[in-house]
Amino acid sequence: MSETLVEFAQPLLSKLPEGAGAAEWSEVLQIATLVWNGMVVSFPKEKFIADLKQGIGPDTDVEGLVEELARRKVARFSDDLRFVFDVRTYEAGDRVHVTALSALAR
Repeated sequence: MSETLVEFAQPLLSKLPEGAGAAEWSEVLQIATLVWNGMVVSFPKEKFIADLKQGIGPDTDVEGLVEELARRKVARFSDDLRFVFDVRTYEAGDRVHVTALSALAR
């Protein structure tokens, strides 16, 4: 699941500044996880958009971000029904490593 989540979140991760560390990656992956899990359990997009708006600054196009990730989930990962329970990031040298724990949702 770790590699899949990183691939899913790539549009957001690519916007991080070069040299971004585990904390920055963790923030992005938490957003991606919220959208991923919402899609897996067919949660209304409006609900996780509202949740994200509370946690992300008002300057961010939350609706656009959710739509981009939702399209990506359908286009590239539609058959993946794992629910992500936990995501951890850590640095090793100049790399950020990701561990994501998941289980089948259905």
